[in-house]
Amino acid sequence: MTAIPLLFTDIDRVLPLDSAQFCEDAAITLIGPTDPTGTLSFAYQWLTDSITQFGDTVIYAITGATNQTLAGIDSSGRYYIEINDGFCIDTSVAFNVFVDTVPRTTIASIPFIGPGPITFNDVCMKASDSILLAVQDFFPPQFWKYQWQRYNTSLGTWINLVDDTNSTLIVDTARQKLQTPTVPLLSHYRVVVNKETSTNRITCTFITDSILIRWLPDYSLGYGAQPFINQVGRDSINFCETDSATIIAPATPNELINNGIFYSYQWLTDSVDGTGQRVLYDLVGETNSTLEVDTGLRYYVVINDGICVDTSDAFWVFVDTIPFTSIINNPLTDLDLCYEDSVILSAIDTVLPGWDYQWQRYNEGMMTWLDLPLDTFPWATIDTSYFPIEDTSYYRLVVDYENQFGLRTCAYITDSIEVRFYPPPTFTFIPGDSLGLCPGDSILVVAGGTSLSYQWNGGTTLGASIWVSSPGQYVVEGTGINGCTNTHTVDVFPFSTSADAGPDITVSDGETATLSGTGGTNYQWFASEPLNWSNFLGQTVQVSYNLPDSLDADTITIFMIAINAEGCTDTASLQMIVLRELPPEDFDILNNSPNLFTPNGDGLNDLWDMTKVTNGDACRITILNRWGSPVYENQSFNGFWDGSDQGGNPLPDGTYYYILECVGQVRIKNAVTIMRNNQ
Repeated sequence: MTAIPLLFTDIDRVLPLDSAQFCEDAAITLIGPTDPTGTLSFAYQWLTDSITQFGDTVIYAITGATNQTLAGIDSSGRYYIEINDGFCIDTSVAFNVFVDTVPRTTIASIPFIGPGPITFNDVCMKASDSILLAVQDFFPPQFWKYQWQRYNTSLGTWINLVDDTNSTLIVDTARQKLQTPTVPLLSHYRVVVNKETSTNRITCTFITDSILIRWLPDYSLGYGAQPFINQVGRDSINFCETDSATIIAPATPNELINNGIFYSYQWLTDSVDGTGQRVLYDLVGETNSTLEVDTGLRYYVVINDGICVDTSDAFWVFVDTIPFTSIINNPLTDLDLCYEDSVILSAIDTVLPGWDYQWQRYNEGMMTWLDLPLDTFPWATIDTSYFPIEDTSYYRLVVDYENQFGLRTCAYITDSIEVRFYPPPTFTFIPGDSLGLCPGDSILVVAGGTSLSYQWNGGTTLGASIWVSSPGQYVVEGTGINGCTNTHTVDVFPFSTSADAGPDITVSDGETATLSGTGGTNYQWFASEPLNWSNFLGQTVQVSYNLPDSLDADTITIFMIAINAEGCTDTASLQMIVLRELPPEDFDILNNSPNLFTPNGDGLNDLWDMTKVTNGDACRITILNRWGSPVYENQSFNGFWDGSDQGGNPLPDGTYYYILECVGQVRIKNAVTIMRNNQ
């Protein structure tokens, strides 16, 4: 009789051939013999046995088992077959069946230290932890064999962990790094359990369900980069109160997504409770991967992937205040100014500790705001030194401060303020503002320009015009738009010319004399008597005079008007003495008549001495000035004259005409010159 397994490969056949061994999840079919000659027909009855309470073996028939085969044997026992060929009835020897149990078990995560739950599901593990995986058969049979395996994601297959053949396995970071790629977020572990038969053969393999270890990453929070956000630490940012920032939690890694695992989020912040302890609380509704913040607090996020639940480290947000202010003209004065005016612009907040100020002016040409280098106070005095080109200027104030991180941040720029400077009025003058004035003349000076009203010399003359009749400085003040004033000085200087017609001359009757004057650019000549002129408009002229028959001599005053380039005039004259040809004795009289004396009190030639002409006779003298007016008369002339007029006052230097009569007849008519200053 033979035992033939059907369809099972894990049956261990052992000697003698009347026994079989296999695992409990298999079954065999026993087959009875047939007549080798083929002439007999067998009837079959399958039997088994059991042990009584007294230890006896009792064989009994298996109900219904009358076929040649006995199928579905899956438990240990001894089996027999009774064969009846119609002549003989025979029972076979026992066929021993040995069924081994499959080493079914589970694995779990066992805490290393202290009491704790045994975890059969997925395990969350921090990078610094170690986890003990253990087969959950605390008293396993003696012949169980173990082989731990890990799923290799890069190969896509389970691999044996070399030397890991115990019922426990320690998983830590060092073991994790053996994975390729290193440190995966998910690692699957299982154990293959076998039984070892009495013949030292491995059988009845069992593979446990895998256990998933989720390696908890080191979560770090980031932020959306913006120009106005300053990073002040690995996990802290700083910005101004008018701004906001986006804190960003890590996204679900693709490795988790590929395994159907996704992050969920809950944002938190903290506060201090009544006992002074810092407590975390949820931000209601904030369950996205990002959080928009505008308040200085500490923020956290709880990340839950269904395996691991972890709260991030604090992310610090520091919010600085804006140094809000505005500017005014202080005191409140008109911002329409004249060039000589100024205005103080001031921050309303005056001085606040820690705030820094910088005044700026808009440069129209460069189309940009420029710092006023020295104006770094809460106030600034604005005058015309601040605008080199434009009359209207715009000013503003930039306020900032240095925060706790040493950053210049949260600068605030005020609205600008407009300051308008009106220029002083300009002047024009007709005929000009620098004038020459001829003696005795007057000039009408008319001011023009952009003034609306005028006053001269402190208000002594009102209006745009003034008559000027003497040299000097004339100050005019003009008032223009916005009441702005300006002054200008008109300089009036004297023009003068000094005419000189030349010395007195003596000519004969009808003789032509040449006269030449100086002191001008143009000249006019005329005389007290009609003369014969060659050209009375030239600088040099020729003149002659014919004495009337009644006169032996005559004195004619010739005048010259000198006109300079500015049109000023001066008049000079000379005496032309015309003499008729005289007999010799008359020449003696003329030669004894001095024509010059110097009455200056120096004791030399102080008197005009005509005693050689009067010769002791009773004489009368009349002395005339150049215009023919008598200045001195003496009916009893003794021959001496001191150069005084009729009242005894010294006559001015010059040439004088005289008539000397003696014994009732004119003895001589001639001219004499007084010269006191003989230098």
